[in-house]
This record gives sequence, C-alpha cells and structure tokens, in this order.
Amino acid sequence: MCGFACILRVTEPPREGWGSQTPPTPDEAVPEDWLDELEPSVAWRGPDGSGRFRDRTVRPDGTVVDLAMVHYRLAIVDLDGGAQPMVSDAPSDRVSQRLEADHPLRGAGRVAVAFNGHVCNHRAVREELERGGHEFVSDHSDTEAFVHGWRAWGTDLPKHLEGMYASAVWDGALGELALLRDRFGEKPLYVSGEPEHRVWLAGSNASGLRRLVGELGGPTGISPENLTEWLSLGYHAEQMPFPGVVQIPPGSLVVAPAVTAIDHQKLYRKGLAGKLPGDWSRSRPRLEGKRGAMRKVDQALRDAVERRLEADVPVGCFLSGGIDSSLVAYHAAGLLAERGRRLTTLCVRMPDPKYDESARAEETARALGTDHRTIETDPMPAEDLVLLIRTLGLPLGDSSLLPTFWACQAAAREVGVALSGDGGDELFLGYERYRGATWLSSARLLGALEFLFPQRDPKSRWTKAGRLIEASKGRGYRDLLSIFPLAQLRPLLGLTPLAKPGLESDKPESYARVREYDLRHHLPGDLLLKVDTASMLAGLEVRSPFLDSDVARTALGLSVSRVRMHNKPKGVLRALVRRHLGSDLAGRAKSGFAVPIGRWFREDYGGLGTLLHDHLRSSDPFPGVPLDIQPKRLLRLLDEHELKQREHGQRLYALLVLSIWAHAEAV
Repeated sequence: MCGFACILRVTEPPREGWGSQTPPTPDEAVPEDWLDELEPSVAWRGPDGSGRFRDRTVRPDGTVVDLAMVHYRLAIVDLDGGAQPMVSDAPSDRVSQRLEADHPLRGAGRVAVAFNGHVCNHRAVREELERGGHEFVSDHSDTEAFVHGWRAWGTDLPKHLEGMYASAVWDGALGELALLRDRFGEKPLYVSGEPEHRVWLAGSNASGLRRLVGELGGPTGISPENLTEWLSLGYHAEQMPFPGVVQIPPGSLVVAPAVTAIDHQKLYRKGLAGKLPGDWSRSRPRLEGKRGAMRKVDQALRDAVERRLEADVPVGCFLSGGIDSSLVAYHAAGLLAERGRRLTTLCVRMPDPKYDESARAEETARALGTDHRTIETDPMPAEDLVLLIRTLGLPLGDSSLLPTFWACQAAAREVGVALSGDGGDELFLGYERYRGATWLSSARLLGALEFLFPQRDPKSRWTKAGRLIEASKGRGYRDLLSIFPLAQLRPLLGLTPLAKPGLESDKPESYARVREYDLRHHLPGDLLLKVDTASMLAGLEVRSPFLDSDVARTALGLSVSRVRMHNKPKGVLRALVRRHLGSDLAGRAKSGFAVPIGRWFREDYGGLGTLLHDHLRSSDPFPGVPLDIQPKRLLRLLDEHELKQREHGQRLYALLVLSIWAHAEAV
C-alpha cells in the first residue's frame, strides 16, 4: 500500500538534429522542483519509506524521453525487500517484439515499478516466471512480480494478476510508461498531460497533478459540467471537478507517450487500451440448483479469503455482525485455525447507539471463536472532516467517510491489514434500491401523489416511497443514487424546469443493469475511494475478498433468482450464513455503515453544526466554484432541516464538503 507520482517528458530534437546543440540534462528536463511539488500529495499514503528514481532513453531519431518517479510506502509484504521504486537492470523481454535485431536500443534499458496495492497471487506468478528463467532478488515481494511480469508479458501482465493495484511501469528500452489499474478500481490512479511541454503526469492523487499541470501552463479552474455531476451524485468516477486530470477507468492500461497527447474525453469514454479480458457484465447467467450455487459461492469466497491472508504484519477482519463481514470472518477464522492461529476480529463502537453494531459483532465473534476486540473511538468529527477532504484534494459527498476513517484509525492500532466485506452488496444484490429500481415504471404512475410522501426521516418507508416517485420522474436509477436528484438540483442551481444540467438521462430498471451501473461507477467512484482514503490516512491496508475475480465471475454467472434466493437481498449469502452460523444471523436486516449526519448537524455533534453554519451561511460559501448556487435555496435547505420540516442531512453534508474543498483550493 503506497502512494506514487510519475513525470514523463519527451524532448524532440530540432528539425536538423541536435548538431552542435545538446539535449537538456535530466534535471533540466524534469526539475527536482516538479517532484517536490507532487511529493506532498502522496507522502501521507506511505509512512514507512520513500524513494525517487530517474531514467532517460534516447531514441534513434534523437528524441529524449525522461522519467522521474517518487514513491512513499506503507510496508505490508516483504518489509525488508520491497522498497520502491523497484528497478531491474535487465531489459523487457518484449523489446524483441517491437524492435528489429539491429536496433540501437536492443538489449538496453531498465524496468522500474512504482506500485500501490497488493498482488494476492504473487507467489504463483513468481513460480511461473522462475520456470521461464527469471531470477528474483527479493524474498517474497509482490512488487517484484510486477517487474518481472512486465518483462515477460508486457501489456498482457494484467491477465496474470489477482488483487488490487494501481501501478506505473517504466520500460526504459522502449521509453514508455505503462499505467495499470485493477479490474474494480480498488486503488486510485490519475493521469494528466500538458501537450505543449510534452509532459505526462500520473499518480495516486489528483490534486497534486492538477497543481503541477497548472504551473506548467495547462488548464486551470473548475469545470462547471463536471462539478454539476458531482453535486448530484457526490463523487466522480473518472472525470474530475477540474479540467486536465482524469482517473484511469478500472481494468484499463494506458501507455504514454504512445499517444502524442492525452485526449481526456477519449480516455474517459473508452480507455486507451480497450477492455481487459473478463468483461463480466456480458456474462450469461447459468442455470444452477440452490445447493450448487451455494457450493460455488462458498468455495470461491473461501479461496479469495485465503489469497488475502498473507502479510508480514498482523492481519485482522472487520466484523459488523452483518452478512458479508461474517462470511469473510468465518472463512478467515477457519483457514487460520488450520495453521494453528486465531483470527483477530475488530468492531468499532460507534458514538451513536442507534448506529452501533458492536453487540451484534460480539455475538458473531463468540460463534466463530475469534479473538475479538471492540474498540472505542475518540472522534473529532469537524476536524476529521476538514482533514480528510483537504488530504484527498477532492470533494467526496459520502458521509460514511467519517465512520470509515474512525474504524480504520482504531483498527490500525491492532493490525496492519484488515479484511472487509466491500463489494458484497453490489455483486449479490444487497441494496434495497435494486428492488426499488425495478418498480420505477410503476412509481411513475403515482407522480401526482408525491406530496403524500414527506421526506422527513431518511429511513422511513414514506421517504423511500417519495424518493422512488421522484426518481421515476427524473433520471431513474441515477436519481435513486443521487444526493441531489434532478428535481432538487434544478432549483438549487437556478435552472429552468426543462434545463438539463449536463447529465445524461439513465434509467436502468433491471437487476442486471443497476448492478452493472454500480460496479462501473458507484463502487469505484464512491465506496472504494472512501475506503482507500480513510485506510491510507490511518496507515491501514484494507483487502476485499468479495472483489476477487473468481467471486465476481461466480456471482455474475448466477441468475438473479439464485443470487436473491428466497427473494431476499443477498439470498445465497444468507443461506450460507444460515448453514455456517445459524438462522438468527442470517435473518438480520441490513444496517449499513452510516451515521445520523442530519441529527449530528442539529445537535452540533463534535462541532459539525457549527462547521456547517460557518461555511454555508458565510458571505462566500463556495469561492471559485462556477455554479450558480442560489443563496435563498441554500438557506431554505438549512432552515427546513433545522426545523425538522424535511431531512436534508446528506445534501447539507455534500454542500459542506464542497465548501471545505473550495476554500482549500482557493488558498
């Protein structure tokens, strides 16, 4: 688990060649000041070590390609031998595929890797490569699997990898930088370019790239179209709120400078290298009996947990008492027991009793026989929120970022790695909104009766029915996900009823379509970014067995009736819990990792109410934001919420985050 940033610069010779001229020195091509500018944006991701690397390739036509990397490490696997950037002096095997035998660069060049994440099958990859003649230097570094894997397979490397990763691979023989991101987007990876200077930037943090691009004369400011979409959803999947920086889509590989300039729209829509094998959204469900479905899911999850237990630091498991985390803990406890070890399970006691699952977690831990820790937190909500948004450098409108950070902080005092249940709801159809999406067409008929469903309590049936009707008249499923559905976004931004705020209408109404939407957008854009930010800032690695490739293929290969066995959300998982842990746990309703943010604002819990009003009632709540946020509408949201006329907690949280981010950007 790490943070890194890379700078690639191409210097072309004059038309007549260098002649008496000389190319710039490496320090002139990529000044140390540029690395110094990027370093703070990734340093928080790695407290255990840091390093820099430079290299230069001169092509036959005289073109000079310079590369500089900076890396910060959170040491988890091979503590002594996994320092980065990791460099191999042997050239890439694939050079022979690209260059003629008499090419001047043949046999020259180094391979260097800056890597963030965990390759779960790195030992199997190592064994395969060693049989092919590769000699490893480290004892068991998963980063070195990237180095030799690239030498052997080049752009086919992702086909051989299992795990979570964002990686930059420098191939010095070819003068190219390859950027790879895992299939689900568990780890962030941003890219930018400044074509006039022939500079490409990549790394783990978007805001650092943006600042340097701006200093080099690239685009600055904030994109109103992108920010409008963010305000609606509370996150960005690929496009950022500012121009010139995009996030590489999950499952993509981008090579620079194979393209002369980065086409941000093209990258956003398609990715430069197309889709990697395994486009699971096109899988055809197989007919499975109930027992067969349960057996396949159970085995796939057990194998996924086993692949994620390796570490040179203590490994534990988050345990909420819910379906997903209980199954992960069940398999982890059994696998460790076979090795004579006992699993540590962790549950954080939340400050609000209504949202605290520690009692349920303790009951599950007793059934599993784990070494369970109920950890008390000492949260500072207002201070923590400002810290998180300023560190991330992006607005993120998901209020569960706060409890996720507190849980990671507490867990990091006990373990270095924590297994989680992330991805279970998406793959196994666990959200209530999935069923609601199938009712959108029917709900549209009730549009005239929307006033009968007041939205005062976010968990009440009246509120859910009202949101369903509202979504049926707007953008369908996207409005079910939205913090600001279209009907509420328009008056906030002063748009006319017929205006479209730069958002494409999208109304998927089947389980398959809404799941695909979440896997491609909501999961990487919101949930995984939230977990990555909270865990890295706390110094903890979080691994998600449900996002294993085999688990995903198994889930997406089942029919909806098997996934929702007995017509229950995550029915097949419930059946497994019933088999392994008893019927009481299997019948529990989903609680969710949420906080009563609306009530916290009213009660000024931890200073959140004061922070909210200081920002949103100020004379300039959103400095530099190119959106026409209506002051009267903003004050109306605050007043309606304070008077309990309507629940606006999540909307006010999103606006507060936008204000915090805008003030940080304005500094």
